[in-house]
Amino acid sequence: MIVRAATRGPWLSWYTDFTTESSPVPDEPSVDLLMQSVARTIGRNALGVVLTGLGRDGTLGAQSIRQHGGCVIAQDEASSAVFSMPKSVIQAGAANVIAPLTDIADYVSRLATQLRINRVSSYSSSSTQLVSR
Repeated sequence: MIVRAATRGPWLSWYTDFTTESSPVPDEPSVDLLMQSVARTIGRNALGVVLTGLGRDGTLGAQSIRQHGGCVIAQDEASSAVFSMPKSVIQAGAANVIAPLTDIADYVSRLATQLRINRVSSYSSSSTQLVSR
């Protein structure tokens, strides 16, 4: 599964789609493909969350989100049933935040709020600049 930008309509929106693209890792279905498509499509406004799971799937995707300026949250070891996926993301240096499962929803909410504030502030600044020219 991947995320694509919707090309019709006046609003900026995205949708999920299926792909025949090969996974960069042997795990199928691939969290990496999904997260990489989010990074390419949404860029610095992307937020990835890697929860308990087996293997390294999600690490390449988390790195891609970070490279595009987005944020990645990884579940901590103490609250993970299987720590392999978050551990791989953390060891790769791709996690902005490492948190217990009980705190992740709060981090997501705060980051989403901050993204909205930044977007409104950016829009206000660019509108002011256009008017003052």
